[in-house]
Amino acid sequence: MEFIKRYWDSQGKTHGSAADASWADHGCIALEVRTLIDVLPRQARLLDVGCANGHATFRIAEAVDPAEMVGVDYSEPMIAAARTRLEKDGARRPLRFEVADVKALPFPDGAFDAVYCTRVLINLPNWEEQKKGLQEMMRVCRSGGRVVLLEAFHEPLMRLNAARLAAGLKPLAEHDFNRYLKEDRLSAFLEEKGVAWSIRPFAGIYYVGTRLLRELLIGERIEGFDSPFHDAFRALDERYDAGAFSVQQAVVIDLL
Repeated sequence: MEFIKRYWDSQGKTHGSAADASWADHGCIALEVRTLIDVLPRQARLLDVGCANGHATFRIAEAVDPAEMVGVDYSEPMIAAARTRLEKDGARRPLRFEVADVKALPFPDGAFDAVYCTRVLINLPNWEEQKKGLQEMMRVCRSGGRVVLLEAFHEPLMRLNAARLAAGLKPLAEHDFNRYLKEDRLSAFLEEKGVAWSIRPFAGIYYVGTRLLRELLIGERIEGFDSPFHDAFRALDERYDAGAFSVQQAVVIDLL
């Protein structure tokens, strides 16, 4: 859908190399990066699908010391921003950025040891398109390698909204350009593929704190993602789990 690409192109032009190009919720981005660092192999060939301007890609590369790392995004302004930053402060790493679509990755079968995406499949308009993207990521990952999806899911959003309604708050809605994954569909797809996989919730406390408790404690809805509440609940999320409300989840797929 062209309006989705226009939105991300605009974000890339507006924010350049800043984290806000991908999302203004810096706290959740930090939790995403921490999760990926935990589950990605070291000194491996890595593909970051939907890397945006590379903000998280650089941080992950610093931590996992890849043998090779490629970031791809279908937004030309995003890749231009990533390449500009690479020229300034990242050229010492085996890292490069290319324009590519998740549904048609320009790499041979089994080219990478691990492939991951962050909030990418939810930008595709329906489950059929999302499956195409997932199948492409699995294709370019070698046998015995790992595919990691960090995506938003419908079911925990519904549980969080049930809690909000019980507390007298309006439900949260998906953005117009988002189609959250559904756990039952993904589970059936992966079972059919015969791969080993697990779901790792990583932002439940953070979502409960910033999308429910903050409004209850303050007494009104406040827009934006920068507040002491976000900092406090991010720190709590690193110690405790509330997986049922983790709208953002990591799906770790090990190819056999």
